[in-house]
Amino acid sequence: MGSGQVNLDSAPLGLKALRDQSRLELQELLDGIPGRKLLVLDETLTGPLGLVVEVSLLKARGVDKIYHLLPEPLETDCECVVYMVRPKIALMSMLARQVRGRSHQPNARHVVVFVPQRCMICEKALEDAGAYDLVSVAEFAMDVVPLDTDLLSLESADSFVDLHVHGDHLCLLQLARTLVKLQAAHGRFALVRGKGDAAKAVVELMTSMQRVLDAASGSGAREPAEPLAGPASATLVVLDRRVDIASTLLTQLTYEGLLDETFGVRHSYVDVDADVAAGTAGVPSAGGAAPGGGGGDVRAGAGSGSAAKSKVCLNSNDALYTQLRSCSYARLHALLRTKAEEIKAGYEQRHGAQTVSQMRCFMKQLSTMQQQHKSLAVHINLAQGLSARTASPSFLRQLELEHALVATGGETTLLGAAAGGGALDACADFVEELIGLAQPLMRVLRLLCLMSVVNNGLRQRQLAFFRSELLQTYGYELSFTLDRFEALGLLRRVEGRSAWPSLRAALRLVVEEEERADAAPTDAAYVFSGFAPVSVRLVQQATCGQWLGLEDALRMLPGPLFEVRQTASAQPPAPAPSGEQLDGGEDERPVALVVFVGGCTCAEVAALRWLSGRPGAAHRYVVLTTHMCTGSTLLEGLIDRVQNNLSVGPAGLAAGPTAVRR
Repeated sequence: MGSGQVNLDSAPLGLKALRDQSRLELQELLDGIPGRKLLVLDETLTGPLGLVVEVSLLKARGVDKIYHLLPEPLETDCECVVYMVRPKIALMSMLARQVRGRSHQPNARHVVVFVPQRCMICEKALEDAGAYDLVSVAEFAMDVVPLDTDLLSLESADSFVDLHVHGDHLCLLQLARTLVKLQAAHGRFALVRGKGDAAKAVVELMTSMQRVLDAASGSGAREPAEPLAGPASATLVVLDRRVDIASTLLTQLTYEGLLDETFGVRHSYVDVDADVAAGTAGVPSAGGAAPGGGGGDVRAGAGSGSAAKSKVCLNSNDALYTQLRSCSYARLHALLRTKAEEIKAGYEQRHGAQTVSQMRCFMKQLSTMQQQHKSLAVHINLAQGLSARTASPSFLRQLELEHALVATGGETTLLGAAAGGGALDACADFVEELIGLAQPLMRVLRLLCLMSVVNNGLRQRQLAFFRSELLQTYGYELSFTLDRFEALGLLRRVEGRSAWPSLRAALRLVVEEEERADAAPTDAAYVFSGFAPVSVRLVQQATCGQWLGLEDALRMLPGPLFEVRQTASAQPPAPAPSGEQLDGGEDERPVALVVFVGGCTCAEVAALRWLSGRPGAAHRYVVLTTHMCTGSTLLEGLIDRVQNNLSVGPAGLAAGPTAVRR
């Protein structure tokens, strides 16, 4: 299987130099801290950091051990402790307790490195906790990490809730800084188009930063140690996640999307049983499947919950995974069978090797075939693990209702159901059944929010009924979360006619499926079995010149619609490093950079990859996102966690606080 750091030699943009620049900055930072040191990481930084640097590089820079930041006191005889954390207030109290606990040790030194930048509020929190005078403060500007040759991410899983609930705009600043770096390397984006408030804020920040850089272009400002390289990008498309919430709420039907929905893909890795990762398992099961059908949100490793876990890397370093990841689940088993036959035929070539040269040729191919064989075994086991969920009647019923809702829903009026009311009422009955079975909360909330988004809200009586049922089944502390959903427009009372039917027709969101489920796709809608993500349709229109012709339809979506044309840069783009390809191969098509502010799904990435790979495609699409998400992870981040001192444990005693409100 592949390694965590993806091979970026074939990337359309000079992403390798971008990653190398982050590596160099971290090396310089660690070299500036003398002596041996202990590195204490914010747990959310472990995965992203592993996509940029190797442990061997850290050890070469004096790092003896690496710990996670935990509430417990830090016990170490190492004089210097380097804390690398995100600028989150909640982490400062833990950090301060550990620093104060070591203050009595002679020669104790502490360095707090904020990623991606220093935060005055966090520094004030350290001061209030009596730890600021005991630490040195620095920053490491790791804004973005490459997940693949066409996918960049801030890996900021809380960006949606930070932006739309807490008012923290750090992710906007990070996106803008990344765009400015790319423009410095490749020249200005000639055309910038976008939709949504957050998208417009990113572009405004980008242009403001660019003006400052232009004004200081002759002032001798420090240039990047290694300039980025790649082709000029013709178009920049920036989309606010709130413009298309519906696509995140639907169940993804690509192989990669289902892996994320079922097991959870984090920083290009999925946790599975060790025998699955070794390709020796039998049929893995999705541990923790919901009772009554396996259609719930299962986020467990493949295999039994008690087995030892191992990580499987999922990126384009694995050639087989590159072929499988974007295919629809309906085609997956046929593709696996074809690949197995190819590998078998390759092994059979040994019988035809009669001469020394033929045997030498076979032995050269043998190593590759063995690697492919191992990869195939792993993906067969993962596919079997998915089958435990996708074959359940409950899962299939949910897919049917989701498709009916987006295909015919949205016609309900304030007075009741009209043409599309059948799908809405059927969904309502199904949700009521799920609540009665105490199915996973995220599964219930996803369907309810999808009903509300498509229909522009739920009827007041219906909304009140579901609120009551949810509170009785899942606990009254959920009341704060439902209020938050209402404030964000995810689950609210209907207010006027839905724009969904008009939007569906204008953007051709629903496409008739092919007669054969295993047929090659003919439209990007295959990622949801006949429904095209609104975001992908917007990207198509933005890059094919029909953006302005759909102004009426685009106004139905939340947030401003904008277009910016930029003049050429006064300074030429930085030259490519010696020996590095400018275009990532022989493909001379312009690159369209698509930015998702607030999260992106694997299904949307798969649809854009399909658009890039279809015959005659005019653009290659590269995605930059705040993080990868599913409907469940997006909504889970919005849960308002409160203390519940009234919950009763198995022994009849108060279970105590389960969480703190945020």
